[in-house]
Amino acid sequence: SGPADLLAHWQKVIAEADPTLELNDLDRQAAEAMPALRATFAFALQRLEGFKRERNALDFDDLVDRALRLLTEHDSVRQYWHQAISALLVDEFQDTNQQQRDLIALLNAGGRLFIVGDAKQSIYRFQGAEVAVFRNERKHIERTGGAHVGLTTSYRAHRELVIGLNDLLRPVLGETEDP
Repeated sequence: SGPADLLAHWQKVIAEADPTLELNDLDRQAAEAMPALRATFAFALQRLEGFKRERNALDFDDLVDRALRLLTEHDSVRQYWHQAISALLVDEFQDTNQQQRDLIALLNAGGRLFIVGDAKQSIYRFQGAEVAVFRNERKHIERTGGAHVGLTTSYRAHRELVIGLNDLLRPVLGETEDP
């Protein structure tokens, strides 16, 4: 699809979201740049995969993917970890994605799971983190008899600063405790 197709798609999405908005010259320039950006991305990805093969290396996503495959395809490995792990603690759970959540579930297998997170502090969306995974897991824990323990005391900042930041960020994060 070329720039014209992309602009048509963008216009459709914008019209559904807010009919008063219109595309401008910057949008047209961005659409024209997309083929070159896609080609650059494809080239960089090809080089990255080549470097990994040459060096027999794995990146973080490869490690998660291979661990998932190992646990799903090999019962003996999964059983070993089920017996070895009686409780699992995952900090910064708001910065996980579904694949990482699936890995945690395979490792935990009905053991005790403790997750720590704050939806307002989710900062790794650019790496695929989905704050909805945190919310869904928390709801699942509560539905299955687990407890949600809210931590309301901050030892990092004084109360007035926390209140001020919440007021400042309310237009972005909304009114709820857990946006």
